[in-house]
Amino acid sequence: MTSVFWRRLGSAIVITAVMLGPLGVIRAGAEQDLVNVPEVLEKLRATSFYIDEALILSTFGRWLRK
Repeated sequence: MTSVFWRRLGSAIVITAVMLGPLGVIRAGAEQDLVNVPEVLEKLRATSFYIDEALILSTFGRWLRK
């Protein structure tokens, strides 16, 4: 299998994980203007929850740029 396949598979896994986990719930709320993304992420970071900064930017970038 090619490296393109593995990259696409990896992206699909990340997207699936985001959509099914707490980040997916936050994003769904953000898309409906129900949550303040910077505030929610700040509170989440204050816990033991770990999230990669690149994942934050790819998932919530449009709300963080406002």
